[in-house]
Amino acid sequence: MVGREKEAAELKRLYERNRAELVAVYGRRRVGKTFLVDETFAEKITFRHAGLSPADQALDANGLLRTQLENFYMSMSLSLH
Repeated sequence: MVGREKEAAELKRLYERNRAELVAVYGRRRVGKTFLVDETFAEKITFRHAGLSPADQALDANGLLRTQLENFYMSMSLSLH
């Protein structure tokens, strides 16, 4: 992974603290956020879910929230089977 060593090191440092953490990885679309997380935690991820981009949805705020929650529910359901 080129150019993301600092970010990967920070994610690993937080992981190794061995306590619950909430980490938000944010940025513009298509810059490699999901790839960074997937590569950093390749064998450590037990559940993974990525939200839907509002730019890809032709819905109002309530419709988008409902779609996001339905998508999360499906991800959880699939991970339990």
